[in-house]
Amino acid sequence: MTAVEEDALAQFVEDFASAMESTMPRMAGRIVAALHIADEPHLTATELGKRLNASSASISNMTRLLERQGIIERFVKPGIRRDLFRLTPMSSTNAMQDAVDSLLHIAKIAEGALRLPELAGRPAIGRLTETRDFYAFLAERVPALIEEFERTRTS
Repeated sequence: MTAVEEDALAQFVEDFASAMESTMPRMAGRIVAALHIADEPHLTATELGKRLNASSASISNMTRLLERQGIIERFVKPGIRRDLFRLTPMSSTNAMQDAVDSLLHIAKIAEGALRLPELAGRPAIGRLTETRDFYAFLAERVPALIEEFERTRTS
């Protein structure tokens, strides 16, 4: 691989991680990006650390987070003494479902603020109502889009 190709892939990893930062820490996004572009179907924590120039602690913490979110999975292969990591078959939809949970959380926080007597009759009520309604709308609609996407992938 040429230096130009390596630079382009490194830039993709950073761009992807930056775009994902609203739903996960940057390092977690970098791991997801690295797994997306790896020629191998799986990588060890050591390989991820080398490719991303990251500490083993950072890789360990972020792989645990991504496992809990259902975006990656840890597994073992006979003859290989280290854990391996790969994207789950529907890693993108799992990540989006996690985003739906965040949307619902924001809507509930806005709803709670709307009940504060200190805000009654103030201009903030309009902004908070719009925020609550928008995030609740998205949280309601996104699961149907995920299901539709999954149906198109299996048909």
